[in-house]
Amino acid sequence: MGHHQLREEKQCQNCGFTVEERYCSRCGQENIETRQPFYYLFTHFIEDLVHWDGSFWKTIKYLMFSPGTLTKTYLEGKRSQFVAPVKLYIFISFFVFLVGGMITEDALGFNDIDEVADTSVLSIKIDADTTSILSVEEYDALQASLPANERDRGLTRMLKRKVADSHGEYKTGEYWHHLWDKVLDNFPKFLFIYMPVFAFLLWLFQDKKRFYYFDHGIFTLHYFSFLLLAFFLTFPCVEALDVFFGKSELFDLATTIYQVAFILWMLLYYIIAYKRNYELNAKKSIMKLSTLIFLNLTFFFVGIFIYALFVFLRL
Repeated sequence: MGHHQLREEKQCQNCGFTVEERYCSRCGQENIETRQPFYYLFTHFIEDLVHWDGSFWKTIKYLMFSPGTLTKTYLEGKRSQFVAPVKLYIFISFFVFLVGGMITEDALGFNDIDEVADTSVLSIKIDADTTSILSVEEYDALQASLPANERDRGLTRMLKRKVADSHGEYKTGEYWHHLWDKVLDNFPKFLFIYMPVFAFLLWLFQDKKRFYYFDHGIFTLHYFSFLLLAFFLTFPCVEALDVFFGKSELFDLATTIYQVAFILWMLLYYIIAYKRNYELNAKKSIMKLSTLIFLNLTFFFVGIFIYALFVFLRL
């Protein structure tokens, strides 16, 4: 902002107050020409969103390389020099899932999903044999031919009938591929829903008088922004390993090491950020952190399962 042509008139178009310099001292609106070229709409959006005056890059530097510092500084009231947490999360989420969606699935190794699935028929095990099922009617008929105590029940029956029902539109391998695409496409929604749970768990284990839920919300927004950005960086890293090692045992080993290191980085970042913001002694930190990590992992994976099941049932 700040490089667009100023208006000759000194009366603010928003509130009518006299503008002495570039910005109105009453409402803060910039006194620039209202008629701009078309590309201004896009550049103005980017500028307003990430503040290309330097605060965006400073925010990213703190976010990625100084765990917890951004949250601590923001909660201390030093906010003008950083991008607001909600705006930061929205931008990173938009960037990661827009740009990340343009990158092929080869980067994460999910392109092999069709190779491990039967691409012609749905295989359902009945007794000791594997019978090919092409439709819901065939599945139901085969189930009816079994003794009552050997038939599929509950969730197993529901899932198998759902796959069989969709088999006319997708081959089995294509179906699971399509399901995975749907899960990834809607993953930002799951993260957005899970963030209040993450903040609530933090709130449960902290001094309610010292820390408000708002404080935990800021911590959560910053941590999830970091996770999204770190996840995005896995694409070029895995691609680089693929180029360097090729499809070999060394590539598999390097990828495994990288994945372990990535998970450890996520946990170490959380531990450092947590201790820096909540300033607990070592004994209390270890106990609370261990409990929080366990609860978050439990809720997260249960939530992922329910979310994937929900997507599955809507296909």
